[in-house]
Amino acid sequence: MPTKRTHGEDSVYFEESRQKWVASFFDALGKRHKKRFDGEKEARVYLIDQINEINKGSFITPTNLTVGEWVK
Repeated sequence: MPTKRTHGEDSVYFEESRQKWVASFFDALGKRHKKRFDGEKEARVYLIDQINEINKGSFITPTNLTVGEWVK
């Protein structure tokens, strides 16, 4: 029998409407991040890498900041 995931647990699942695999995880601040992939293996590798970065403290939350704004 499958185990039930707890709230906030990371996951990889197939999105039927877009025919893509989705890697979903929460960062240290509790914000959810999602990224779509063509293959399940790619999504799982990405998820493991992101979780490792969060655990090491080197995860940087993506922003919409442009290079021009960053330079200023």
